[in-house]
Amino acid sequence: MTNKRVWRRVAAFVLALSLTLTVVPTITAQAAKKYTVNNVKDYYAISTDVTLGGTGTGYHAKIGYVVSGAAFSYGIQHDEFASAPYTGVDALMVENVYSNDPGGQRYEWLATLTPGKKYNLMLSLSKAGDLTVYLDGKALKTFKNKGLKTYNGSDIQKYLANPQARVEGAGRLNGDTVNAKFSNIVVKEGKYRNGKKYTSTNKYAEDVKRTFFMPQKFITNPTLKVTEKKNTVKVTGSISGLPAGMDWDSAYEDVSGLVQFQRDAQYFPPKGYKDHK
Repeated sequence: MTNKRVWRRVAAFVLALSLTLTVVPTITAQAAKKYTVNNVKDYYAISTDVTLGGTGTGYHAKIGYVVSGAAFSYGIQHDEFASAPYTGVDALMVENVYSNDPGGQRYEWLATLTPGKKYNLMLSLSKAGDLTVYLDGKALKTFKNKGLKTYNGSDIQKYLANPQARVEGAGRLNGDTVNAKFSNIVVKEGKYRNGKKYTSTNKYAEDVKRTFFMPQKFITNPTLKVTEKKNTVKVTGSISGLPAGMDWDSAYEDVSGLVQFQRDAQYFPPKGYKDHK
């Protein structure tokens, strides 16, 4: 048999095979969507890179939203008395406060973390009171708190009482220290962002450019220090002055330093209010 006849037979076999085989398309795996303040659909969001350090029985770095009588926080906690497997380790934790009454709080631990490592934490909040927590751009879980619903009317006092974002560092007992750093903080409320200037919507203002948020420091323990500079907040120091037997659960209003991002209603009043354009 000649080489030409062999190649003709091979070619015919290849052609027949190609007509009977189904071509399977190549499927390329897509990476999971990475969420940021700018692409979450919720009306409110706060994002920051968090690093936690400290000594003693407990220390905490968290972000959250708060109103009178309700709150939600999400952050990194180290607690020597936490339930296993979170005892004495850095852990991702949620505090959902429906009210300040006994039984009005829910705590949930989501994961253990590497001590001292920087993590990006983000928390988004819908106008209906749905809250989603994120770790390094990945959505982890959604929670509900009806106390954090948004008021949409023109009453300026109720408007001011809408949820406000904050970053907070805390210690557990007298002598415990905390070193909480929040960097690259981005706060969103509708179209507004922290650190940016906007034309006032107060019709009596002379089109003055203002920041929508007014960061406010609150220090509830005398030996803690809060510093704020260029979208970075540090909470450092030790806990002191708590009565005997008290800790961050029983004296929660006396163990922290925080910065709250309050809206400026003087220059950005609610829609429908007489001073709104």
